[in-house]
Amino acid sequence: MDGKRQNAWQVVKRGGTIRAIDLLRAIADPETANSSEYRTGLLVRDAAKALSKLWGEGTLLNRLALLGAPPVVAERLFEPLTEEVGFPSLEYRTMEATDRKDVLAMLRELGQAIRQPAKLVIGGSIALIMDSLIIHETEDIDVVNELPEVIRNEHALLTDYVERYGLKLTHFQSHYLPEGWESRLRSLDRFGSIDVFLVDRYDILAGKLFSRRSKDLDHIRNALKLLDESIFRNRVQRSTAMFRRDERILEAGRKNWYILTGEPELPPLISE
Repeated sequence: MDGKRQNAWQVVKRGGTIRAIDLLRAIADPETANSSEYRTGLLVRDAAKALSKLWGEGTLLNRLALLGAPPVVAERLFEPLTEEVGFPSLEYRTMEATDRKDVLAMLRELGQAIRQPAKLVIGGSIALIMDSLIIHETEDIDVVNELPEVIRNEHALLTDYVERYGLKLTHFQSHYLPEGWESRLRSLDRFGSIDVFLVDRYDILAGKLFSRRSKDLDHIRNALKLLDESIFRNRVQRSTAMFRRDERILEAGRKNWYILTGEPELPPLISE
């Protein structure tokens, strides 16, 4: 997360998945690690054990040392678990996550390598990651419809990025996006010769609403904690007529809407 670093309680209380590096930095902070507050001690203990399970004990200890963490953090890793209820969900919520800084670095490198002007429109989960709305691990940078030929033909370059950044440029069809999405694009930046745009966050969520994949529902739930639900509702009402024409897709939308809101039916369409 950019900006001021969050403490361990802020990292944990947001809900949903937790980026492992954020949790590591939070418990390595001396103010948190040396806290005499009992529940904070339990939090540091369980966070250290969750990170150890994810990375391995040796890697965790090395990373704590690199961050200059107080010795108490490593000591708590070896504390025997008691019957005291702590934070058992951390083991399941803590995960590696795609870092937006890696995406930006790859785009800068690509923009310097490509000599002809090109345009990329990025959607999908990676666009939500770029907006810091979800924590998720993906290797796909999803481009709407197709990659420009000038980029598509650079096979060796793209393979190199997969190996070095763990990221690959892929594409998806625009029929997975709600009506009018083209008019709501937002510029991410210009990277050398490449102009990069992001699909609007509410358009991405409206498309995911009609998905049968549980991870898409989770992305909506987590993103909406940071967004305006009334705008999301309005987008669903004004831009999803196409999705509702297919009964299977419509049923997925109804199911997800009920889970999100408790309302058995999707909000009625509003004509422009």
